[in-house]
Amino acid sequence: MAVAASRGAIDPAGDVGWHEAAPGQWCLQFRVMGGPAEIRLAGLDATSARQAADTARAELARIEGKFSRYNKDSIVGRINACCGSQEW
Repeated sequence: MAVAASRGAIDPAGDVGWHEAAPGQWCLQFRVMGGPAEIRLAGLDATSARQAADTARAELARIEGKFSRYNKDSIVGRINACCGSQEW
């Protein structure tokens, strides 16, 4: 897995920023749940850190998909759609 050495602002569309924050400390920046997020890792080589950060990011995306109030198919979206009705 290649590790990008670029640093920069988080794109509103959710693009990832990956960089070495300090020697041996890695940082993954991205957008999730309507705002910016950052995962910091230390004590790992670059490849292992990136794999761990990508795994954590995937879990956050799974949680967002399940509980986002902006996604009409999520649990929260379905509850909100039934607001005031007896359908739930």
